[in-house]
Amino acid sequence: MIPDEFTRWSSTAVRLSVSAGLVVAAWLLATCGAPATSSSGQSAAGDVLIQYRRTGGIAGLDDRLTIQADGQAILTRKGGERQTITLDKTTLSSLQATLGEADFLELESQYQPARDIPDAFHYEVSYQVDNGRHTVAATDSSVPEQLAPVLDKLNRIIARQQ
Repeated sequence: MIPDEFTRWSSTAVRLSVSAGLVVAAWLLATCGAPATSSSGQSAAGDVLIQYRRTGGIAGLDDRLTIQADGQAILTRKGGERQTITLDKTTLSSLQATLGEADFLELESQYQPARDIPDAFHYEVSYQVDNGRHTVAATDSSVPEQLAPVLDKLNRIIARQQ
C-alpha cells in the first residue's frame, strides 16, 4: 500500500509543480512583451523614453533615472529608495532637444579612459527614438564634448530631488 500512496502523492506534486510553472511562464510572457505602440507605430505615452544610470564617485553612487515619454519618471537610488517625478513639458522638450543637438544616435556606444580612474563616475544613457534604442556608456575623463550637456541635464534632474 505504501508504494501506491507514494505514487499518488508524487504524481499530484508533479501536476501542481507543472501547473505552477505554466502560470509563472504565462505571467512572464504577459509582462515581458513588446512595448505598446499606437496605431501609427509610435511609442505610447507611457513607454520608456530615456534610461540613465550614474554610478561611482567617492560616495559610491548608484542613481537610476527612467523617464517615460509622457514626462513621468522614477528615480531609484543606491539602497533601493525610489521617488516618482513628473517632468514638465519644457524640461522634457529641452532634454530631447539636447539629445538631438548632441547627435546622440551618432555617438559610439562606449567611451572609456585608457586606464581606470579611482572614484570616477560611470554614465549610461539609453534613448528611444523611432522604435529604436541607442545606448551610450562613458566614464569621467572620456565623456565626449557633445554628451556633456546631456549628462548635465540628467544630473540636474536628479539633484532637484535631494
